[in-house]
Amino acid sequence: MNYKIILIGAFIFNFGYLVSQNKSHPRIYTGNTSNVAFLKSTEGVVWKAQLIQKKKENLEVYLEKCKVDPGWLVSRLQMNWKTKHTKVFLHGGNFSHSTGSAPVPTVRFSGTRDWATDYLTPNLEEVIPYLDDERGMFLKNKNTGKKEWVHPSKVGFAIERINQKIMLLVEDAAFLYWLTGEEKYAKFAEPIFLKYTEGMYYREPPLDLDNTVQQGVSGLSTFEVIHDKIIANLTISYDFLHSYLQENNRDLSKTTAVFQKWGDQMIKNGIPDNNWNLFQARYLTYIALALESDKEYDNGKGQEYYLKYTFNQSTKRQWSIKEAVSGYDQKTGIWAESPSYSLHVTTTLLRLLTLLDNVTQQDELSNFPL
Repeated sequence: MNYKIILIGAFIFNFGYLVSQNKSHPRIYTGNTSNVAFLKSTEGVVWKAQLIQKKKENLEVYLEKCKVDPGWLVSRLQMNWKTKHTKVFLHGGNFSHSTGSAPVPTVRFSGTRDWATDYLTPNLEEVIPYLDDERGMFLKNKNTGKKEWVHPSKVGFAIERINQKIMLLVEDAAFLYWLTGEEKYAKFAEPIFLKYTEGMYYREPPLDLDNTVQQGVSGLSTFEVIHDKIIANLTISYDFLHSYLQENNRDLSKTTAVFQKWGDQMIKNGIPDNNWNLFQARYLTYIALALESDKEYDNGKGQEYYLKYTFNQSTKRQWSIKEAVSGYDQKTGIWAESPSYSLHVTTTLLRLLTLLDNVTQQDELSNFPL
């Protein structure tokens, strides 16, 4: 079909454009816009000003807590603090156990693929610091109102949601550092970001002991690659913090290796013939835009590499966008799944193209005439 030819030509061009024109950070959400230009763009735009103010007010509470106790938020990350386990084992869609030993605390895997649970995910203030107990998690039972020890396989998405909450604060702080230049935001975000990425560097992808379909859909932090939402928080944080981390001589090799590991898992796992492709492609785009050119890495896995798999090259479990858009009815333009999925897929595609628009300064949507 003609639209496929258009796509191939357009994205080969954009790969080169991205690498040659966008060597500095940040570049994902802001493109070539400076913080001065961004601030000027908020003048007379009420919602922008309100959004920034809300982020500042929300962060202030945690800035104060960390001023009193620098480890207050870091300690609430869901990590293997004592055991430092590297290997994760599943029984199908449930966490079984973990083993191994890393030189640093590692990131805990989620509890179960099923969101339903009798236990409440605690607010950050209620999370037990540095918790790593063989009894599991100590959570409130929503039926009895009492706290009890419970195995991770019974807590739904609690583990990943706590980490996502924390990393969303880190993302906001990184953005505000770029916007305002105030170091308090970078100093708040840096130790949390580096602790998490260092912990994921030593963590291996999960292994399903029952060898079910679960083995082919797992992400690094959760049971489905399409639910590894923390990728967006991490890459945006990295993008806005990049100059600060470099100026302070931080070793970023583990962080970029984690992004590559996540990208490889996204390419390797998934479900190839439905909406999953677009959801995975969005996360691959975040990863690609955060990384530098292929030539900057010994393994050659940089921006061009992951954009290639996002748009042009399919794998067994992850179709490229070039192939995945054939899921749209060529006459009606409707995605061939239920309405809620159809709208979600199109929204995701638009979000993905917006990410590229910010970097390429091109009308990426025009590459999709359908």
